Order: sequence, then C-alpha cells, then structure tokens
Amino acid sequence: MKTQASHRVTAMSRAFLFIAVAAPLVFASLAQAAKFKIDGGFVTLGTDKVIKLSQASGRYPDLGKNYYRTTTIGCKSITNTSKKGNSGQLSLEYWASPVYNSEMGTPLMSVLLSPIKSGKKISNVSKEDSARYYNDEGYVQLRLYEFSAGQWVLRVKKNLGNLEEL
Repeated sequence: MKTQASHRVTAMSRAFLFIAVAAPLVFASLAQAAKFKIDGGFVTLGTDKVIKLSQASGRYPDLGKNYYRTTTIGCKSITNTSKKGNSGQLSLEYWASPVYNSEMGTPLMSVLLSPIKSGKKISNVSKEDSARYYNDEGYVQLRLYEFSAGQWVLRVKKNLGNLEEL
C-alpha cells in the first residue's frame, strides 16, 4: 500500500521526466526564428597565401594564426521565407568538408550580414575577406547561421561542389 509521500515522489518524478523531455523541444522551437533560401552561391579564391592572424567578422571573428588568402563568397540572393518577424544577425560562412553534404567540416571564412525582414531578400551578396588556406581534398559549402535565442543556429547549408573545381 502506497503512502501519500510515495505518491508525491512518483508525481514529482513524472513531472521532472516531462520537463526533461519537453524543455529541449520547447527551446528548439523558440530558436526557429526564421527560415531562409539561398539562390546561387559561389566562392572565388585568390592566389595569395599569407601567414597571419584572422580578423574576420561573422560567427568566427578569429580563426587563429594560419595561412590565409583573399576570398570572395556570395550568392544571387538570400530570402527570409518566414511569414512574420525579422531574422536575427546572420553569418554567411565558407566551409570545407571531407564528404559531400556533410554536417562536419572546417570553417574557413565567415562574414556578418544584417538581419532580413520576413518575406524580404537581399540580392547580389558578395563579401571579400581572408579565408583560411585549405589544401586538402573536399567539398565546398556555403552555410547561413542566424543568431537566435542566444545562440548561432544553422539555417541553410548549400553544397557548391569539389574544392578542386574552384
């Protein structure tokens, strides 16, 4: 026969379990502030190869001391396809990845973009900066991150092909 105290413990255990399972789902949905679409996409690599410290903008303002080269990244347009609300601060990034369409990879360059209002787009995006030199074989991705709910969240990943083709 269960006592009133054991019923309270069981009820508290169930409540804790519910919170532990439901809280991440609630916070994940809060982080979904905007949806985006990237049209086109390019990475143009310069021929220079200089060792220096990175001083980029975006999510990775300091990629450390390494070989860098002048690089231009961009796309035809970035559209905020959300029905309402503005996006947070955006970071457009150039990544090298060992496997096509991989979630893993190496960030080589990041640049800050201004927030985009819902239903609006920015066109002819082209940003020149220094990108880490990457000499390995792999695939190129443009990634768009949004600062939302206190963290950077990946919103779009666009595969651009093989590094050797650049």
